[in-house]
Amino acid sequence: MSNLIDQNPLIFDTAAATVAVSSYLTITNIRWVDYNNDIADGDQAVVKDSAGKVIWEARITATGTGVPTYPQDYTDFVPSFQVKGLIISTLTHGKIYVYCDQKATVIPASA
Repeated sequence: MSNLIDQNPLIFDTAAATVAVSSYLTITNIRWVDYNNDIADGDQAVVKDSAGKVIWEARITATGTGVPTYPQDYTDFVPSFQVKGLIISTLTHGKIYVYCDQKATVIPASA
């Protein structure tokens, strides 16, 4: 699957240093999901705005028993906030879902 940016939620399965979406978005929630159960200690997910400012991040850390402690995979932003553009700079496993207050008119960065 490739990144799905023409719907709500936006779904990202690929990280890149470049801007994935260049339009303004009002974000209400971000969710990190691992459908393959292959997240491991040290895995990380980072979402930035188009200026490179980190707006959300999560990291897996192992407990003393060696069992990974999973991040809060669903962050609800109250109040919601607006960003210009999105960069999924780090995504070691899984998918990131970005929920907006409405279906945004998304402008791909390549447009």
